[in-house]
Amino acid sequence: MRRVLPLLILLAFLLSACGGNPGPSTPTPGINHAQVEPTPTTAPALPTPATTLPDGFQPGIIAGRATDAAGNPLTNVHVVIRGTTGGGANTYFEATVDDDGRYAQPVPSGVYEIKAYVGIEYNDRFYNIWLHPVDGIDTPSQDAGKGLTKDFEMRLTGPKPAAKMAPNKPDSYYGGSMEVGNEGQFYMFYGNGKLVDPFTYPIGSTVRVSLTPKGLLFDGSPGEVITRDLTPEQVADGSIYDIPLGDYTVRASMVEHDGTTTPLQVVSVIPGAPFGEKYEPAESASAEFVPGHVGEFGFEPVQLFIIPE
Repeated sequence: MRRVLPLLILLAFLLSACGGNPGPSTPTPGINHAQVEPTPTTAPALPTPATTLPDGFQPGIIAGRATDAAGNPLTNVHVVIRGTTGGGANTYFEATVDDDGRYAQPVPSGVYEIKAYVGIEYNDRFYNIWLHPVDGIDTPSQDAGKGLTKDFEMRLTGPKPAAKMAPNKPDSYYGGSMEVGNEGQFYMFYGNGKLVDPFTYPIGSTVRVSLTPKGLLFDGSPGEVITRDLTPEQVADGSIYDIPLGDYTVRASMVEHDGTTTPLQVVSVIPGAPFGEKYEPAESASAEFVPGHVGEFGFEPVQLFIIPE
């Protein structure tokens, strides 16, 4: 009996050390243990060069995306990267985008100027159009040492970054422009030299110019009728600018202070037309923003003359 008791004590100790029968566990409140998925053990795939990291930067990479105003990707986009200081001084890179509008360009550490343009065809005319930097910076001041995300957007209207310095210049906006003149100027330059006294508009009147899209705009959007009111002084020497890019039919009318409206005739001279071509005033005219000269960007302004009947 003395030998059995120590053996029983030893056996109880061994069962306790091995855990014995642990019994049912207590469920953790708030969790349905029957539906909990196991934690995946596969490491997530690293981002491709054209995909930004969570903090938006990739060391040694300038990357981003080009889209239209609705967020759709643009193709045929060229991103121009020019180094100004540091390891990238005097360097030049030109990156193109993929089908999703993304690009990624390795660069040496330094400060860069980064711009982008898109090539599009519109009504059988080909254009190179500068895109808007989403961060609003187009100066040679962007440090790419830690990597840089630079996105671009196509805009048919609105101020360029340069508008902060020159808000009254037509070239400071993405839209097209018209140079406005009166009937005296028209007959002097395009009406066989006929001299007339400028029409005197009634006191308090304005001249309303309306532009109706002929079809879709440059980006495929439908556009809408644009109206601009001019003073009589602006009709003699003024401009209409930041018109959403597209082809338009132009009309004009005089609106007197009591609301009376009188139609006016118009003439439009589109750059590139044959020199000396005869123009006739009519109730409407065509406005087309043709490309700048070969190798240049931007659009030539339309000359619009407003002529009372």
